[in-house]
Amino acid sequence: MLTGLDHSELLAENLSTAAAKPSDGVLHELVHLALNQDELPFLAAEIFESLRKISGQPAAAEYLGGIQHLAATGTAAGARLLAAFLNVAPPGERLVPLVEALNSSRRYAAQLTHGQVEPGRLQTDWQRRLVRAVAAAASRPEAEDLAARATGKSGPRNEEPWPLLRATFSELLARAPHPEFWADEGDPALLREILRLEVDAWQERISGLAGNINPFRVESVARVLPFLNRADSEIRDLRQMSAWVAEADYESAFILPQARWRESLDEKDWGHLLRDLQSRPELAGLSRLAQGLAARPIMLPQLAAGTRRIIELSAALAADSVRSEPLDLLTACVLAQSHYGNGQIVFALEKEEVEAVAAVLPEAAEAGHPLRGISLLAGLLIIELNDNPSAVPDGLPVLREFTKEEEEALTVWRWRNKKIDTAELEALRARGLDLDEALPAFDPAAEADEEDEEVDDLGASALKHLVMMNLQSTSVLLGFLRNPQIIGIPGLVEEVANRTRNPQIIATIASDRALYTGFANKGVALACLRSPCNVPVKTLRKFCHVKYVAKIELKRMAADRTGIRKEIAREIAKYLEALA
Repeated sequence: MLTGLDHSELLAENLSTAAAKPSDGVLHELVHLALNQDELPFLAAEIFESLRKISGQPAAAEYLGGIQHLAATGTAAGARLLAAFLNVAPPGERLVPLVEALNSSRRYAAQLTHGQVEPGRLQTDWQRRLVRAVAAAASRPEAEDLAARATGKSGPRNEEPWPLLRATFSELLARAPHPEFWADEGDPALLREILRLEVDAWQERISGLAGNINPFRVESVARVLPFLNRADSEIRDLRQMSAWVAEADYESAFILPQARWRESLDEKDWGHLLRDLQSRPELAGLSRLAQGLAARPIMLPQLAAGTRRIIELSAALAADSVRSEPLDLLTACVLAQSHYGNGQIVFALEKEEVEAVAAVLPEAAEAGHPLRGISLLAGLLIIELNDNPSAVPDGLPVLREFTKEEEEALTVWRWRNKKIDTAELEALRARGLDLDEALPAFDPAAEADEEDEEVDDLGASALKHLVMMNLQSTSVLLGFLRNPQIIGIPGLVEEVANRTRNPQIIATIASDRALYTGFANKGVALACLRSPCNVPVKTLRKFCHVKYVAKIELKRMAADRTGIRKEIAREIAKYLEALA
């Protein structure tokens, strides 16, 4: 047996996950999430959004331990959870489809035209930029041909100038892979401007939606917030892609893969997640995978193909009694990611290991063998990965199906947590699951009573906590700051100004009288002056006045300038000199 040798990861034992196994309730919640979310990108967003909310709490380690444990089992749920955690994609592949129809720009322009949105400085500036972009698109030599091809059915979507702008945007994207596209500043600038118009319009629409929900109603908030947070993370990524386009960095914007966690977490949140993983030895497997996402991002189909080959090789070695058992999905994924580079997975083997592996590899003439594509060369085991392997339905290989006991336990949990309806329950019973003793009889009257129960309102303190939890979601936060019910809570806007590090938020607060006047917001002006955000001085200059900040506070800031920006300190000093 070579299994005990510590110099070969290929022949090492499976990673232990028993110490990190959470409660059955957490496991069932994760399985339910995995099996009811069809799209892996959306599942990834759900996972990382949940981790962001519980970061640093004991629940975070339990949640991570559940993902690790289920991944090791190799069921469909475990494969989907691990695939969502490890999913990477080029930004353009997932972001361009969100904006290429320019739906947000079209709808936002219609709202401004018909007076549904109160025009302000930002709205007027957006309209001017739209006019300039349309003029630039119409002046291009290809404009007439593009306009003719873009002509379609009548309707709001095909009113001018949207067909021309959509066709221009698509044509610019199609030319972007060629180096000569970036030689002329005009086309890249127009591509970036159309992208920015759509992103800005999307953010305004999302903020408007966030501002219109009733924040004191639990049901309204619970239904809308996940959608708003997902949209906000996509807007952040689109702004980053727009910046790469402005820097003529085509590879970062459209080619280089990035981990999906960036859709929901910023660098600080990701650092907290890594700390949660690294502080617990029992989470070593998932910790190693998380660190590898930055060092060796692998497209999911390639990772799945490499993982499958490693598992099949380990099964062949186990059949020859070289290993005690085949590798599980978690361990195989760790090995595939750790040994990946330049389209290959490479292991260094000792002499006796080379002999053991050579005995199970196929002959050159054996077509269709599961170990085809694995070779030995000078003491190296090399697994060749195709450039475009076919995607696996669950993202990663599924090694076993659920047992009947596991299905029954999940169904009981779903029933007790109101995740299953009666029709689905009867269908499961028809499949032969023995649920009659485990589940209470269905009582339609009792269920109707539960539906008619009044939903509890959120109190002011809970609402304040809700706003702070969404401090990183710019679009959502901007929407909250438009809601009179929220900004009327004493001290809430002040706390936002103290804690945010987003210049756009501070500039918005400083530009809206409703946000810095009145008893509820009496400390907002001082918080804005103390903010380290790089907001233009002219935006904050009005706060350097006793009308907004007490003279004694201004004197303190002028005497002790630590913690405030130098240019703000100079403005305060000039104002105090004028008073003297």
